[in-house]
Amino acid sequence: MSWSTTEETLKKYFTPIASVVSVRLTKDPKTGKSKGYAFIEFQTPEIAKKVMRQCDGKNCDGRTMRIDIAKEEPAEPCKLYVSGLPQGISEEALIRHLSQAGQLVSAKIAHEAGSTRNRGFAFVETETDADVEAIIEALDGSILNDSRLSIKRARPKTDKAPIEGKRRGEQDTKNANAIEN
Repeated sequence: MSWSTTEETLKKYFTPIASVVSVRLTKDPKTGKSKGYAFIEFQTPEIAKKVMRQCDGKNCDGRTMRIDIAKEEPAEPCKLYVSGLPQGISEEALIRHLSQAGQLVSAKIAHEAGSTRNRGFAFVETETDADVEAIIEALDGSILNDSRLSIKRARPKTDKAPIEGKRRGEQDTKNANAIEN
């Protein structure tokens, strides 16, 4: 897809073929420029497949389009991981800040065990996956109470790569043996 293609261009291109419900052009949150792909919603999956068969490989704005059916994501991905939280921030204040860009269900700030001191991050649940994208796009890197927030899509625990290295309190036996010998 051309970098100059807009949501309006895509809507005009596809509307003669089928009724377009929505168009969401993905943009780099830092530069605001197109990432070169979009999500286009049609009335039914059957209509989307018809559009794919008719338009895949065709030209739009001087570029060949590659069209795929987006995979439905489970409900879990409607969560954000927000880091860089300032001390003393309340869940209500965090919700107010993030609600500027999307509908939120809840926010849970992580606290140190047995303390009111926050650990600098929170998990936030949104209404829809579109809210996740909108909040990341609009507010990643935003400032809240003099702290720059980093906002990412939360990943299920099973998707996280194992952390290499030793656990807290664990001795480095390789180096300990080298010292003893």
